[in-house]
Amino acid sequence: LSFIMTHNMVRSTSETNAGGSLSQKMKRKKRDKSDGAVPNLNKQNSVTHLHLETTTKAELQKVFEGIRPKLNRLGVSLHLTDEEPNPEKLFKMQELLQLQQDGTGTLSPLTVDVLKTAANYLNKIINEQKNIGSAIKIQALARGWIIRKQMQSVKPYLGTLMNIKVIFCDLIKTERQYITDLKSVINTFLVPCRAKATTSEECHDLVAVFSNIETILGVHQTLLREILHIQEFRWPFFNGLGNLFMKHASEFQNYGDYAENCTTSRTMVVAITNKKHKFREVFENGGPAKLENLLLMPLQRVAKYGEVLESFLYHSTAIDSDEIELLSRAQAIMTNIKELVTHKLELADRYAVHQEIQRLVIDEKPVQLHNGTRFLVHRGNITTAASKKLHFFLFNDILLLTKAQGERFKLLHKIELVKSTMEASSEGLYELSFPTNEKLQFRVTEKSQENLERIQKQIFKHKKTGVIFGIPLEQVLKAEKRHLDDGGNGVPMLVEYIVEHLRKNALQAEGLLRVTGNFARIERLKRLLDNSSLKSFDSIRLVDLDVHDVAAVLRVYFRELPVPVIPFEFYEPLMNVQRNADLSIDDRVQAIKKIIVTLPPTNTALLKYLVRFLQEVEAYSHINKMTVSNLAIVFGPNIVRAKVETVQCALEMPLLQGIIQILIEHSKILWGINPPESVRTSRPLSTLFVGKDLQQLSQLPDDQDVPIGNAKKKAPPLPPERLSPLVKPDTPKARSSSMIQPRTGGSPGNSIRDRMRIFEPPPSPEISSPNSPQSPSLVRKSSNGNVVAATKGKLNLNLDVTRQEGNRRSTIGGPPSSPSPRTSGLTKSSSPRTKEK
Repeated sequence: LSFIMTHNMVRSTSETNAGGSLSQKMKRKKRDKSDGAVPNLNKQNSVTHLHLETTTKAELQKVFEGIRPKLNRLGVSLHLTDEEPNPEKLFKMQELLQLQQDGTGTLSPLTVDVLKTAANYLNKIINEQKNIGSAIKIQALARGWIIRKQMQSVKPYLGTLMNIKVIFCDLIKTERQYITDLKSVINTFLVPCRAKATTSEECHDLVAVFSNIETILGVHQTLLREILHIQEFRWPFFNGLGNLFMKHASEFQNYGDYAENCTTSRTMVVAITNKKHKFREVFENGGPAKLENLLLMPLQRVAKYGEVLESFLYHSTAIDSDEIELLSRAQAIMTNIKELVTHKLELADRYAVHQEIQRLVIDEKPVQLHNGTRFLVHRGNITTAASKKLHFFLFNDILLLTKAQGERFKLLHKIELVKSTMEASSEGLYELSFPTNEKLQFRVTEKSQENLERIQKQIFKHKKTGVIFGIPLEQVLKAEKRHLDDGGNGVPMLVEYIVEHLRKNALQAEGLLRVTGNFARIERLKRLLDNSSLKSFDSIRLVDLDVHDVAAVLRVYFRELPVPVIPFEFYEPLMNVQRNADLSIDDRVQAIKKIIVTLPPTNTALLKYLVRFLQEVEAYSHINKMTVSNLAIVFGPNIVRAKVETVQCALEMPLLQGIIQILIEHSKILWGINPPESVRTSRPLSTLFVGKDLQQLSQLPDDQDVPIGNAKKKAPPLPPERLSPLVKPDTPKARSSSMIQPRTGGSPGNSIRDRMRIFEPPPSPEISSPNSPQSPSLVRKSSNGNVVAATKGKLNLNLDVTRQEGNRRSTIGGPPSSPSPRTSGLTKSSSPRTKEK
C-alpha cells in the first residue's frame, strides 16, 4: 500500500499541478466532453502547494479522523504518528476515497500507466521471492538429507550424546551462577569498601578479606565465553573442552593463593564485624554470614571441575581418542589442583588452630606446634586418680596435659604418642605410661570416659603396626631377604604377588589401574596384606576380589612409599628436561637416560619391573583402554613427585606424565629392555607435552613407516607446524601446536568425528567492536542479474560436499567457509579422502 500510494501520489501531484484538483478536472472534462485531454505539465498550482505547507497538526488530525473509518471499511489500518501520514498522501487519499464513494471518479491514462507499472514490478518481486523461497527450501531439504545420512552412523551413540549434553548444560548453568555470585561479592562488598579505604592499613585489610577474587572472576568470564562457543559450534560432540581446560590450567593457580588467604579472610571478617571499622557498615548491610559463605564459594567451585571432566570421560564411547586424551590430562590437572587447594586450606586452618593454642598454653619456653603434618584431634577435660582436673590437647602425634589458670593453661606434660602406652586397669582406672618412666592414672567418670577412650585409640592408631605400606623400600627388601645384596630381585613380595595376579586375570579389564575401586574393600585388603604375622600371601585369595580393588592396592603401595621409586632429588632434573621445548625426541630420551641410570640399584630394579608390567597392560589397550598416556596419568604421580607439592606441580603434571611415557616407550634405549611382543608394533608413539607452555611434541618424524606385522603402513601426517612464541623457529623436529588447536590424526580414520564431518566447527569468532561492519544482506544479485539467496551462518549449505584442504565450498550462495582448525594445515596430497571423492 505504501509503494502504490507513493507512486500514485507522485503522478497525482503532477496531474494536480497541471490542471488543478481532480474534482475540478472532472468537472472540466464533463463540460468540454473530452476524456482524453492532455494535461499541461508546465502549469503550476501554487495555491494548493501553499495550502499543504501551511497545514497544521490539528488539521492533519481532523483529516485523519475523517478518512480512517473509510479506510477501515476497505480493510486498511492506518495510524497517525509524529512522522505520518504525509499531508499530501492524506489529501490525495481523501480525494480518491471521495471519488470512489460518489462513483464519479475516473483515473486518467497516466495514473493507470503508473498502477500497471507498479503491478508488474510487484509481480516480478513476488516471482523472484518465490524462486528464492524454492532455493532455500531445496537447501533445507538437502541439508536435512545429508544430516540424516550422517546421523545413521551416530545412532548407537545418541543416548550417550544426550547424557553428555546434560552434563555440558549443567556445567554452563553452574558456571553462570558462579560468575553471578562472584559479581555479587565484588559489587555488594568489595567496591563500597574500596571507596571507603583511605589509609594503607585499610587497603591491607581489603586485600586480606577479598584476596584475588577479581582475578578469579576474569578467568571464569573468559572460560564461560569459550565454553559457550563450543556449545554453539561443536554440537553434538562438544569437542575442545579438554583442550580448553588445558589452555586455562595455569590460571587456576590463583586458587592456591586464594586458599592460603582463606583463613586470614574469615578471621578478618569476624574482626571487622566486631569492632569499629570503616567496612563494618558495608558488611552489616550486605550480611556478614552471606559474605562468609560467598568467600568460601571459590574453593567449593574448583573442586567441581575434576568431577565434571570425569563425568565426560565416563561417556567416552561418544568421544574421539584425541579428545579423550586431552580430557584425561585436564581431569588429572584439575583433580590435583583440587587436592592441593584442599590441602592448603587444611594447612591454613591447622596453622590458625596452632596459633590459638600456642597463645593459650603457658610454658617457660614458647610452645611450637606447627610442623606441617600435625593437627588437632580433640581437646577436653580428664580427672586424675588424685581428683585433679586437667585439660588436654590431643594431636595426631603428641598429647599436651595442662592445668587451667584463668583463661589460659599451664603446660604440665608434652607426651609423644609413639613412645607411650595407655591401658585400662581392673580398678576402673586408665594408666598412661611415657618415656620418662612416669605413669599417670586417670579416674573414669561419665564425662571423662569418652575422652580417655579417644586418647587410647589415637595412641594405638599412631603407632606403626604394619610391615609393608609406608615402610622405606630398602627396609622392606632386607626384611623379606629380597635385597640385591642378598641375591634377591629387588622387588617387594607384595608388588610381585599383586602384579602376577593382574597379569593372569586382569590385563583385559577395562580401566585397569585407573578405576578407583571401593574404598572400604581396598582398606580391608590393605590391612590383610600389611600383617607382620603373614609369612606368605597364599592364604589371601585375590581371585575372589574385584580386580580394580586389587590394582588400587598396588597404586596405594607406591603412593605411600616415604621416598618414591624415583627419589625426590631426581624430580627437578627430570622436569628441567621436560621444560626445555627445544629438545628433539632423541635428545630428550638421551637426557632422561643420563639421569635415570644414576638411580640407586634397588630403585632401578623395581622401576624396571613396574615399567615392564605397564608395557604388558598397554599391549591390550585396544581392549582395556589403557594407552600409554592413560597409564602415565594414573601412575606418574606415584612413581616420581616433588617433596613439597604445590599448585605449580599440578599444572606441570603433563610434563611429569611425559617422563613416564618415555620410560614405557623407550625402555630399550634406557635399559636395553625389549618391550613385550606386539607392543609398539600396531600403534604409533604417543604425543608428549613439553615446554613451560605445554606444547605438543609428536614422537613421529615425517614420512616414518609404522610396521604392522610384516607389512608397513604409512604413518599419518603430523599436524601443521605451529611454533609457540617461546620456541625458536629452528627447533629441531619439534612439531608444536598451541593448546587451542586439537591434535589431528592426518589420515582419515573411522572415529565418530571422521563420520561427522558435516559438523566441522568454524574458527572461534573474534569479539567485534561496535563499529565493525555488519553482515551482508540475505538477498543479493548474481552475475547474470538474478536474485539469489546469500544465506548466512548455518543455512549456507554445501550441496556438492567437496573437500579441498579441509574447506567446505558451497555451490549455493556465499563464499567458501574458513578452514577448519582440525584440517587447516593439511595439503591436498596428504588427504587420501580427497582423491577418493
